[in-house]
Amino acid sequence: MGLPSTIVDGLQRGGRAFRVSNSTALFVVFHEAWALDIQEEDYTGDINDPDRPQKDLRSSSRRQERAPLSGIRLVQSSACIRRFYADYLDDKAPEGLRCHLVLRVVTLVHSG
Repeated sequence: MGLPSTIVDGLQRGGRAFRVSNSTALFVVFHEAWALDIQEEDYTGDINDPDRPQKDLRSSSRRQERAPLSGIRLVQSSACIRRFYADYLDDKAPEGLRCHLVLRVVTLVHSG
């Protein structure tokens, strides 16, 4: 559970659900509630790396510090999910930009 380490990794995992012809699939990204509180300004490092963690990682880094910026953008987005992935992949194809799949974020809170 948690955010994928890169958006490409998440796409690969989600794509498996849609590879079976004549089937319906649901691609769900589970994340912790803290992912909605992280600010983009908290991220340092290579600004050209959309999958960078918040800070340089250590063996003792917390999950929040390991969360990739792209994953935080994904769960905080209210845009079309197809457009989100097309922008991430720099996909300019017209079919990649047709929006009808709106991203709905569901945060599961575990008390326990």
